[in-house]
Amino acid sequence: MTQLGIKDFDRPMGQLSGGERKRVALAAALLEGNGLLILDEPTNHLDNEGIGWLEKLLKESRNTLLMVTHDRYFLDRVVNQIWELDQGNLYVYEGNYVEYLEAKTARLASAQASEEKRQNLLRNELQWIRRGAKARSTKQKARIERFETLKSAAPEAAAGSIEIKAAGQRLGRKTLVFDELGMRFEGEWLFRDFSYDCVAGQRIGIIGPNGSGKSTFLRLIAGEIQPEQGKIESGSTVKIGFFRQQASELDGSLRVIDHVKEVAEYIVLPDGEHLTALKLCEMFLFSGQAAYTTAAKLSGGEKRRLQLLQVLMGAPNVLLLDEPTNDLDTMTLTVLESYLQDFPGLVLAVSHDRYFLDKIATEIFSLEDGVVKCHKGNYSDYQAFLENTRIEGEGAADLKKAAPEGPRETAVGRLSSERKKSKLSFKEQQEYDSMEATLAGLETTLEQIGKELEEAASDYLKLQALTQKQADVNQAINAKLERWAELEAMVSEFSRPF
Repeated sequence: MTQLGIKDFDRPMGQLSGGERKRVALAAALLEGNGLLILDEPTNHLDNEGIGWLEKLLKESRNTLLMVTHDRYFLDRVVNQIWELDQGNLYVYEGNYVEYLEAKTARLASAQASEEKRQNLLRNELQWIRRGAKARSTKQKARIERFETLKSAAPEAAAGSIEIKAAGQRLGRKTLVFDELGMRFEGEWLFRDFSYDCVAGQRIGIIGPNGSGKSTFLRLIAGEIQPEQGKIESGSTVKIGFFRQQASELDGSLRVIDHVKEVAEYIVLPDGEHLTALKLCEMFLFSGQAAYTTAAKLSGGEKRRLQLLQVLMGAPNVLLLDEPTNDLDTMTLTVLESYLQDFPGLVLAVSHDRYFLDKIATEIFSLEDGVVKCHKGNYSDYQAFLENTRIEGEGAADLKKAAPEGPRETAVGRLSSERKKSKLSFKEQQEYDSMEATLAGLETTLEQIGKELEEAASDYLKLQALTQKQADVNQAINAKLERWAELEAMVSEFSRPF
């Protein structure tokens, strides 16, 4: 239970938040172990450490797992079969999320080819019908029947796509400035002494363990609560849109279109074009009669999508997103990610969704032990930094452990004590002479990887491979630099008189 963030075992269930109650229910389900495990969005309300632990547990479990989730990394690492409900049909795909995407792409391409063939046949039959053929013979009747069959064999309407054009007033040079910001909860500092200047175009992912103050951080920016230390300054052009984790209830008697019109009848795009409320509904998959459905009839995910549309309809230039991926389907997430990547303003997003953070984040704010730590790059870059830090720490500990008592013996010291060699060996000399060129080649490789990382922003598998390759090259460079220093020490030692 502690791995799921449940630490106070004596608290009554009635005093727990919705997220805490969900984690307790998840712990109970995991402990049952009855051969079939059914999980509904299990990663919601878990921090990244908890998600990693759950991934490992489920991969090693012998239970049959039936799970609903939008967490794409989780799908990719845990499942071996995916069922997709689409337009009233159930499609089964073998493999993980990547293999599902490949198979679905192939299925859609095949369906498109079949539809093109059907349309060609339909045109031919239509021409024959229009020529006034008399349906007297069996053969002619058969052709008319085939025409009707072709006409009725139209495929299911393809799932709509979401395309949102960013709208909002220009964001000036000054956006948000954090000046010695600090906040406490029940006497304990969540974070303190945090200073940072945000700029337009940044997309900041905010992470940290449950209870570390991530949502509180967004509420401070929104002005809903006041800091206990320092201040937040906002530019005069800042217009905030806040997509909350716990959104307010929608009026069930109002239609989708009415909820959107409550925010605005239309928005003005940078090119001067007006997008009406109805058009925006269609962009968010509320097309046709769906736009006139009352909120009471919407599913939880549809309500969440409508609330996101309301926020974006306000045309903000600073977006605060608190767990935006919870309860949104993967199609909505994909388009939201594309929208955020092109968003010219400032984005601050609290999220446990690693795939989402990899696609949108340019910086990571990590709330750790009462401190806000800033890291350049996306979530994978942050993980690579942690891994490199861990490896360096272990290496330093190993060196300290292996060192004999007394003064540490350097490479020069070892050579001084041995005094057996008078010059580099042939192989060492070759290595020494080629070291500069070797390092230059590694630096060029590292630069190329950096460019490839920028180009592969939407391909998370390639991002993972490139991030690992980047870490390997950095490790190789460090090893070469250490070896070069050792060879330099040897050359210097050999040149000294005995």
